[in-house]
Amino acid sequence: MQAGNAEAQVAAAEKAIKADPKDAVPYFIKADGLLKKSGADLAAKHFDLPAGCAAAFERYLSLAPNGPYASEAQAMLRRASKRTTAAK
Repeated sequence: MQAGNAEAQVAAAEKAIKADPKDAVPYFIKADGLLKKSGADLAAKHFDLPAGCAAAFERYLSLAPNGPYASEAQAMLRRASKRTTAAK
């Protein structure tokens, strides 16, 4: 995450998920990397999440509802759902 290489971040997260699918943090790391890789404007109030991103945030929250990244994951999902709701 700190190196700024989104593709490597996603690949490393996927390896970690395969090694231990019950560890929540790699799901957050994957979702974060997918956001960076997509070029989403994170400063925008609403945006579309790239494929697999919402699922990774949701899986993180299901495993760690009060984890260190829970509020950030919830915020990203809310911002994306507002975009989806506004588009309808």
